[in-house]
Amino acid sequence: MGESHGAVSVGHLVNTFPDNPPFRAAIEMSGSAVALAGSSDPGGQSSEQIWPRVMAGLNCTNSENAEEELSCARSASVNDILTFLNSNDIRGTLARPDNVTALVRPDVAWSTHNVAQVPLLIGSTADEASFWVVSAVADLQAATSNTSGSDDSVPSIATFLEAEFNLPSAAAATIQELYAPGSSYYSGPNDTFSILTAILTDYTFRCTSSFVANLTSSLLEQNVWQYDFTAIAPSTTFAEYPGLGAWHSSELGFVFGTYNRSGRAMEVDARLSRSMQDQFGSFVRDPSGDGPGWAPFPIVAALGVDDEGEATTTEVDGTDYAPVCQLFNRLYLQDLPAWQH
Repeated sequence: MGESHGAVSVGHLVNTFPDNPPFRAAIEMSGSAVALAGSSDPGGQSSEQIWPRVMAGLNCTNSENAEEELSCARSASVNDILTFLNSNDIRGTLARPDNVTALVRPDVAWSTHNVAQVPLLIGSTADEASFWVVSAVADLQAATSNTSGSDDSVPSIATFLEAEFNLPSAAAATIQELYAPGSSYYSGPNDTFSILTAILTDYTFRCTSSFVANLTSSLLEQNVWQYDFTAIAPSTTFAEYPGLGAWHSSELGFVFGTYNRSGRAMEVDARLSRSMQDQFGSFVRDPSGDGPGWAPFPIVAALGVDDEGEATTTEVDGTDYAPVCQLFNRLYLQDLPAWQH
């Protein structure tokens, strides 16, 4: 079980344990072995850029002997590593595919059944990318001169996607068109923040989850359950950032019962946590049976709360994501060998 980069690690374990895996199921929350193209995060750096900075910060630089450099890094304390990362704006990066711990073409491994064949629970939050978009204000201002929500703020989105994700200009233009005001796919607010949040959420999380769920279900013939966490609760809202929605990792407190660490939780938070703990616990106890309790893929369970503060599980047709995810699927397959660099 893992979330975000932890889910990426779970995906790598599934893909590299074809025989006698030391696990009987997998849970991938907001991440998978099919991860971002280009930068590790919007505005992030590649592993080749990050590694020398970290080594220098840990006093482990040794250009003559890579093994000694790695040994030095491994001997550093967790506190020293975290202190350096957090004080130097070092964002997460993904494992380099070496066909040992991370596969260059996981889709090929799936097609040949050369992966762990276990049931899967996978999903994402409805507004995964919102806090990345907030933190990328400078980049957004460079990409567009207008963030007021008027129509003329939209054309610069393609430019932003090209710059931040190394997307071909034609693909970026097509994505912009899919999320344009009045399109048949996107019906959200017409402002740059909302549109970019929707694009990056779909591109990096929701559609990758559907991609992995589809291949696991169709090629491996394993039980797969997918969810879309949509809940906005008192414990996950911030007056300073009212538009974050169901942001990346906001579901964790409900799954693990730690939702009141902020001190803002109310009864709706407790109800949502009890519901999600029951669902995730049911999958852990019997992943080969009814799993979390909703219908398996291609159904997607929207996990949220209603106006009365009750936890809800609404089954929706996963093909609702089809128009944009079909485009993203082609990009995933096209770019897999060059990814995670």
